[in-house]
Amino acid sequence: RVYKFPSALPGGQAILFTIATSDAESFDEAQIAVFVTATGQKKILVDGGTSPRFSPSGHLVYARNGQLLAVRFDPTRLEVSGQPFTVLDGVLMSRNTGVANFDLATNGDLAYIPGKAEGGARTLVWVDRSGRAEKVALPARSYLHPRISPDGLKVAVEIEGSHHDIHVYDVTSGVLSN
Repeated sequence: RVYKFPSALPGGQAILFTIATSDAESFDEAQIAVFVTATGQKKILVDGGTSPRFSPSGHLVYARNGQLLAVRFDPTRLEVSGQPFTVLDGVLMSRNTGVANFDLATNGDLAYIPGKAEGGARTLVWVDRSGRAEKVALPARSYLHPRISPDGLKVAVEIEGSHHDIHVYDVTSGVLSN
């Protein structure tokens, strides 16, 4: 589990945060939780979202799939009620890291960067010393930091996501393994 994006509730008695589990494909599948500072109690509030903020309107605001959603939230009882609804469509965010580019001021003013949810899908390309490029026969994913083995037969690559696994691509067989 990865805990990210803490945001203190008014009064400082509890903290909203995001939980990403190792089986989640993206932060669109993460959970919004609350942590009570006095007791250490954790409680899941929302399944499917990231970057929670409290709004003085009495709502929990969070991001999912490039949207800001809100659901009624009681900061005293630490409970949500009702159904979430879309506040804004078109917020720049990363499904891979959970970063959602918005914030709420204590008076409820919203600041955000317009955009969409990006998954960071990239392709791997093998380039020889003469500059000839050949696309690696793997599906587009959020590849990061490729490193070639000394014998040139394997490539280690990080695949960005909720848990950033390291995979090894066997150049000879074309197999990518975790």
